Amino acid sequence: MQRVLLIVGLIALTAAALLTAGSVFLRGAPKVEVLPLDPEVLSWQATLLKPTTSPAAASATKVSAIGWVSIATLQQGLDGYDGASDTGMDFYLPNANSCQAPSLSARAGNKAAMLLRFDLTRLPARVVGLGQDALIRQATLSFYVVQGRSDTRLSLFLPLRDWDPCATTWNVPWSKPGADGSQDRAMEPLREWTTVKSQGWIDVDITPQVQEWLRDPDHNYGLLLKSFEERWPSNEIIFSSDHPAASSRPKLTIKYEVVPPRPSPTPTLMATPTVEPTATATPEPTATPLQPLGPRVIELRWHERMNTGNAYPVTVVFRPEGPPAALPPGVGSYWFTVAAHLTAPSFEVDAVSAEEQVLEDANGALTWTWTVRPRAAGSQILSFDLLFLRALALGTGSEPGMWYCTRTAAVGRTYATWAQVNRVRNELALFGMFCVILWYAWRRLKREK
Repeated sequence: MQRVLLIVGLIALTAAALLTAGSVFLRGAPKVEVLPLDPEVLSWQATLLKPTTSPAAASATKVSAIGWVSIATLQQGLDGYDGASDTGMDFYLPNANSCQAPSLSARAGNKAAMLLRFDLTRLPARVVGLGQDALIRQATLSFYVVQGRSDTRLSLFLPLRDWDPCATTWNVPWSKPGADGSQDRAMEPLREWTTVKSQGWIDVDITPQVQEWLRDPDHNYGLLLKSFEERWPSNEIIFSSDHPAASSRPKLTIKYEVVPPRPSPTPTLMATPTVEPTATATPEPTATPLQPLGPRVIELRWHERMNTGNAYPVTVVFRPEGPPAALPPGVGSYWFTVAAHLTAPSFEVDAVSAEEQVLEDANGALTWTWTVRPRAAGSQILSFDLLFLRALALGTGSEPGMWYCTRTAAVGRTYATWAQVNRVRNELALFGMFCVILWYAWRRLKREK
């Protein structure tokens, strides 16, 4: 019996060790890519004044010569915002409605279109001052294309009549099917462009129109996206405001300035003599040169092969290309905000780090980490987006830059997840140790007798 205990214990411990080694080998090491960053993304030349506020306080609101420069992001479900609505209409299904569809289409040949609207009168509580008196510096419409072509012509039009997202079809409420009548939409596109990627975020500048919607909210009929592409068949499939992945829904990013109200004079009943305070000269802040960022790269760590149900870390690092450089004396202070976003529709994504981070050291690095769990087998897309925003301390605003890339992971099905394998390994190890300890105690007891 003693020998049986020893043999069983050693077998269990050996199996646990093999499971440990096998899991490390099969899991594999992440792929590390060092991607060059286009110098144009960070090529802003400016002279800054030393900031009088901390980066943390200034990241939400920046003081400018005109007023307060703020950034508002409107996306269905973000911070309680529920003012986004959209629907699709299809030439081949002229009486069908798509107001609750998770994705919508803009099909070549004007065979399917997408309507989208952001209500600017139902803003989240944190958005302050975005009203009729706000000065819109930049407004960007962003939508995520999950499938399409990299060379499709898209057109954005202004509708001329109101529409109900859950009652709109190819035929209703238009004077001409497909909203192609002169009473249905403007005949000239607001924006027109050719796509440069088949998947990922597409950004469109609509600054003048957002300014107009704020001044006249009753005529905010949203936007109409069509494709009159005739060279080849194309179907741009776009995530809607009803998509389960909230971070992939269409969004409207508004950079605006709010002019502070001037205090009204207070009337006095009678004049009283006052003593004028002695004027003291306030030294003007002196401009100091900005320390430019040196060559930078994006370091990407991810797994090319994954299995469903398992968790994998994904990391993006924004760092200098070479060793730290000596900073010249007398350079101005600045803060540099970078927001990183991972879009992975077929993965469960948990953000380990903050999405928006601030770089205060020209030689520093920023790191973002996510944990992804594949939900479906096959070739699955991971899309990375970085938004760079240098905030001018006492200047007139900020300048943005964008970097993005897409990677494809080969996801296979698994019979057991790593968590299940680890649990079996731990149970085998405990059982083996118990058998060995029991064998040793039994043997020692027999010797004492």
